[in-house]
Amino acid sequence: ETRLTHGTLISGESGTGKSSIGIIAAKLIGVNNANLSVDMAQVKGSFQDWQQGKRLALIHEVKEANNHALFNKIKPIFSEDEQHLNIKHGSVDMANHLHLMMFSNELYPFPFEEGNRRIWYVHSSVKKRCPDYYAELHDAIGHSTREIGVEIPHLYHYLKTEILPDLPSNFAYTAPPETEWSTK
Repeated sequence: ETRLTHGTLISGESGTGKSSIGIIAAKLIGVNNANLSVDMAQVKGSFQDWQQGKRLALIHEVKEANNHALFNKIKPIFSEDEQHLNIKHGSVDMANHLHLMMFSNELYPFPFEEGNRRIWYVHSSVKKRCPDYYAELHDAIGHSTREIGVEIPHLYHYLKTEILPDLPSNFAYTAPPETEWSTK
């Protein structure tokens, strides 16, 4: 319900289910409120159609370790209440409700500034598991982006009643939690 002033970046070995975390988040807020497949070409591009009318954007295959200009380009998504979007056939000003979740197979896929306040970065050491593990995971969350698995309503209830009430009231506006990777 409240836009965070920071995004999430998860990196780790290919095929371990990182982007499944994003799919779960999209299903929790409603997949129609999310752009499930943004690539770096779209983020770098001149048009921001991928942001329009969305609460969540999942950005895959981030590999921009030295691209400080790109980092500066996305900062307003975290910090500004209003966005000016350049869309095909015009432009539009709108309230900014967008959250970003980014995924990469690379260690340190994005440049981090000293005192980073915009990206919560976690590098997963999880190794790829057997196919049965992922079959069970998709049974729980749903096999397609449109299918709601049996565990999604339970997870929603748990987050809403057990986790969110315990977050500090200023959580959305403070710097993301530091991790051993974000303090490189």
